Amino acid sequence: MTVSVKKPLPLTYEAIITKEKLRGSLQAALYLEFATIPPYLTAVYSMEDKSAEAYQIIRSVALEEMLHINLVCNLLLAIGETPLFVKPASDPFNGLVPYISEITYPSYILPNFYDGPYVQILAASPELIKQTFMAIEEPMQSNQPLPAQGEKFTSIGQIYQAIKEGFEYLDANIGSAALFSGTPEHQKTNYYFGSGGGKAIAVSDLKTAEQAIEQIVQQGEGATPPTTEYRPKQPYGTYNRYGNRNDGTYGPILGTPFELSHYFKFRDIADGKVALPSAYPMLPNPSIAKFIGTPAEELASHFQDDYSLMIQALEQAFADNADTTAYFTTVVELMQGVFPPAITELMKTPISADTNSTLGPTAGPCFEYTPITLGEITAKVSKLKQKCLQQDEVSRSMADTWHKLDEALQKISKKIEGTPLEKHL
Repeated sequence: MTVSVKKPLPLTYEAIITKEKLRGSLQAALYLEFATIPPYLTAVYSMEDKSAEAYQIIRSVALEEMLHINLVCNLLLAIGETPLFVKPASDPFNGLVPYISEITYPSYILPNFYDGPYVQILAASPELIKQTFMAIEEPMQSNQPLPAQGEKFTSIGQIYQAIKEGFEYLDANIGSAALFSGTPEHQKTNYYFGSGGGKAIAVSDLKTAEQAIEQIVQQGEGATPPTTEYRPKQPYGTYNRYGNRNDGTYGPILGTPFELSHYFKFRDIADGKVALPSAYPMLPNPSIAKFIGTPAEELASHFQDDYSLMIQALEQAFADNADTTAYFTTVVELMQGVFPPAITELMKTPISADTNSTLGPTAGPCFEYTPITLGEITAKVSKLKQKCLQQDEVSRSMADTWHKLDEALQKISKKIEGTPLEKHL
């Protein structure tokens, strides 16, 4: 008997000359874009002064990473593939392309694919911004070639350059109709990710695919190497307000309000041009295992549930259909009504009864995926809220947080009740 074994996709560089390789590379890019959000969000919510400029800057970057997720998903949908956030029972990539549900911290992001920084979940500090955040967004050097066959990528820009060349090769060799075989109506273009530069692009051909890729790279890295003048007179590549220009090209538009790319935003903070406010004394790299038997255990477990629900909701929000219910009813509510109070309260909670919350260490968010339903989460929160009200004064003070979380989750439940989304969450 002959057994057919599907060749696994290589994670080191190999020219993209098939749709299968293109799909795998885009799925890896999706993982990469999402993997930056937990460390960015943790740094944001660790700042005690929520009105600080540094808070607003890093928060804007986190929101723009959500836009990048949208753009990568549109690239996948355009070629007729469904973006996957949770590892399916039957893995089309044979375990070589990781899924968002498998992300753990601390770790290297895509270590077999991308020679990037070691990423940890830490409170905001100049060292974190300089050594990790700037390293993630470090620009690809001008005219830097792609790695040799079998070598790792050294920048995110290189990864997207390979993807761009893959689109160009396939468009020329199999034709636009065969390459862009997705349903145009399934493109996601009406999701809102804050008032920063950039917008979702409906991908339908090579031109729009290249625009989507360009926006991701320019918004994150910029096209200017870090050795160039800090604030160039011509802001191409260092700023990220893009659109269709009068000459028919796509790129930075002179005369519009510009924003620094992620790399240069972070460099402003690392260099002290933008001051970092004081941060909560959060324990590095929080995990459920670290909080067992501590005052933070229940809230840490709850946040893990919320985070897991968001991953499931994102998969539904970017599914290969025209339904946008999941994004507006669940993702937005979780990020606006659930994450802020849960993460902030965790960072105020000492990890032992005799620990001073000002000196720390305090708890923090646990970004560990576990399958769970919305109904299971709301039932747990309702019980915990009642439990706090019946206990000592310290526990009763937590009841307000549980009440806010309960209200936000009940709001989600009511919005999806009776919709197709209800059976998925």
